[in-house]
Amino acid sequence: MDNIVKKTEYMIKELRYSHINFAMIVALALGKIEQNEILTSVEEDIKVSLPLLECAEFLGYKNNNPKTSKDSISALIKKGIKETLVTVYDSNDELERKILITEYKTSLKRNEIIIFFNKELLSRMYIKYKDENGNICSNRYIHYNLEMFRGCSNLYTYYLYELFKLYSYKKVTYDLTFEQLKSYLNIEYKNVEGNNELKNTKNKSYVDYKIFKRTILSPAIKYINENTDLNIDIIKEIKNKRKYIFNGKENEVVSLERIFFKISNNKNSKYKVGIMSDLAKLYGESIEESELRIEKLREALKNEKVYVDKNQIVVLILSCKDETLVKLALLEGRDKKKVTNLGGYVYNRISELLENDEVDNYKKVMIEKYKNNIKKIKNNKKKIKNKQFELTEEMRKDEKLVRIYEVYKINKGSVMENDVKAMMDCLLKYNYERIESAIHICFNEAINKGIIINSFNYIKKMLEDGRFNGRG
Repeated sequence: MDNIVKKTEYMIKELRYSHINFAMIVALALGKIEQNEILTSVEEDIKVSLPLLECAEFLGYKNNNPKTSKDSISALIKKGIKETLVTVYDSNDELERKILITEYKTSLKRNEIIIFFNKELLSRMYIKYKDENGNICSNRYIHYNLEMFRGCSNLYTYYLYELFKLYSYKKVTYDLTFEQLKSYLNIEYKNVEGNNELKNTKNKSYVDYKIFKRTILSPAIKYINENTDLNIDIIKEIKNKRKYIFNGKENEVVSLERIFFKISNNKNSKYKVGIMSDLAKLYGESIEESELRIEKLREALKNEKVYVDKNQIVVLILSCKDETLVKLALLEGRDKKKVTNLGGYVYNRISELLENDEVDNYKKVMIEKYKNNIKKIKNNKKKIKNKQFELTEEMRKDEKLVRIYEVYKINKGSVMENDVKAMMDCLLKYNYERIESAIHICFNEAINKGIIINSFNYIKKMLEDGRFNGRG
């Protein structure tokens, strides 16, 4: 059974459950849905099939009687469907609540769970949505292996992981208020108006940060660090003291104003998965080949003054499975004066073209308009390939040099002989972990500033100037 989950930011923020097993069933089903399927389907609902007995085993229903497993899953889904209410905006920009799962069936004879998703809701959740200010937003995606949560019974751990995963692609640190954190965990409490008295007197841990951290936050982070592809550290807590009335008595508790987390990828995790694996599957190649493909494309686009993050390019290609369409839409977006978020513009443009079945006509018009640019992009990719310097057999005996070479190659797309000489010079002065960290930081900052790193000498100079002291 394929346990890879694909979720959008909208889903992570909106879908809340009372039982982790139901959350995982929905996650497995959502992971099987392709965006194209939503856009091209003529049916009112999107149908997803899961193997019943395999799901039962995954969820820990170890009954020898298959009928008991079926009944347990049926009861789980029947109860959980009522919780799949999602907030959406109607045509008049008014909030309304709709159910995501419209129907389900379980069959022991066919060893099958069939879940029907509301197509209208899915199209919003996969393509675009409106934020709290009513602005149209493009979705960010996360990918992860649900196997990491086999045997996990803590729903807070699951929610926290998805929240951190969402921001792990873009941020090293992430901060939010105590109320925002509890909102993501679906924890709410109400005060009696005017006198600061809590209606739910049993939930003191939800307002006292000391208790909250000990019983909810710390165990969740411990599980994530030990069992998933992420590492989470609390790097700062801004706390104060507040008074609340519990059962008629005033209590002083430690409250949290804001908390800061450091998010990093667990490089040793056996569950590492991402959008690059989907791209490799699309092209029928290895992940390493797909990484190089995207970096070559990215470098060629830079020469056309089109600056797009690596993950954005991958998401765009996966959204339409048409690399040429992505290139054309990026060139179009570059020439639009009012476009501030190029990736978001292109994503919405591609979605619009797919929805209206206008892709072929659009490509004909745009290829004629940008044919010189497309030729340049292709030629630049060829030049990059021709200039590539490969390590000699003698050089490959140095594992640290190989590691630095591969990291730089993935980020830059091409490696020159002078780059390798600069790498060897750096390895005489600095440990390879520090150099690797410097590469990532330099290229991330280059993307944000819209500049191009021409050679490894740039990174070497940053290291020599002490640019990365204390950072890796």
